[in-house]
Amino acid sequence: MAEIPEYEPLRSYVDATETADVAFVAKCWAQATKLVTRAIVEGGVAEADIADTIDAEVLEGAIVDCGSELYHRRNAPFGVTTFATSDGATSARVAADPMVRARVMISDYLKAGFA
Repeated sequence: MAEIPEYEPLRSYVDATETADVAFVAKCWAQATKLVTRAIVEGGVAEADIADTIDAEVLEGAIVDCGSELYHRRNAPFGVTTFATSDGATSARVAADPMVRARVMISDYLKAGFA
């Protein structure tokens, strides 16, 4: 049985199926993991204690949200992307800070506030 890659939650969330997209998802997952980890450490939790401090589901959700923002940036020139809907197309702004939603998710677990 094939091993499931660690970035699979993000790949599934952004519905990436093409080989090039999956490679980009892996890069976004790695970047998001580093950004979320840095925010947690800056929030007063030692890197070695992250798994014991933050629920695994919350940590994964924060990484997926941050990774999703990073993934969608490549299709968002000037911070705006367009999605097809059943009644046409809809524009949406991609967050300037990919950590916006992730930061909210992890904030209750941190010892210090954000500046």
